This record gives sequence, structure tokens and C-alpha cells, in this order.
Amino acid sequence: MEDLICKKCGSINDYYVRKSELHRTAYCKCGSYIKHLPNDDYSDLAMYLGKYKGCKVRLIKDQNYLEWALKNIDFKAKYIIAIKEQIKYLKAIN
Repeated sequence: MEDLICKKCGSINDYYVRKSELHRTAYCKCGSYIKHLPNDDYSDLAMYLGKYKGCKVRLIKDQNYLEWALKNIDFKAKYIIAIKEQIKYLKAIN
């Protein structure tokens, strides 16, 4: 997923998602609409093993662990996507 940039305040990847029946929509923390998101979002997936078992991937802030897990655990494709997106997000905010 590309960086989401607010056209009003300029913040990058500082957003929340509102879900409706048809859309998942990103809004900036300042309240401005950013864009509709694809419905194939895996950010709510919970880790099913390891140190962060039961924790949603998007809440894991341990970038080293996520990188290690990708290299050492045979995940299903949707977990790989979610973990890579979280790593990308963590790199963007650091």
C-alpha cells in the first residue's frame, strides 16, 4: 500500500479507517477525507503463534520481530501481506 498523505495538513500515514457496507475509507487525524481503501485489507489479522500470538498485526511495533518472522515462519499469503505492510508503516514513522 502506498503512503497516504493528507492534502489538508500534509501528514503521512496518520489516519484512521471508517468502515461502511460498501467502503473502507481513510480519514486523516485532522478529520479530512484521504481516500477509499481496497476491501482486501488484512490489517485486522491476529498473529496465530509466537511472541505476539493473538495480537493484531497492525498493532505490533516490534519491526525486528516482524522481519524475523517473515524470514523464519511459513505464513499464508494474507499474513505476509499484512506483515510487510506493517513493516513499511513502521519504517515510515521512524
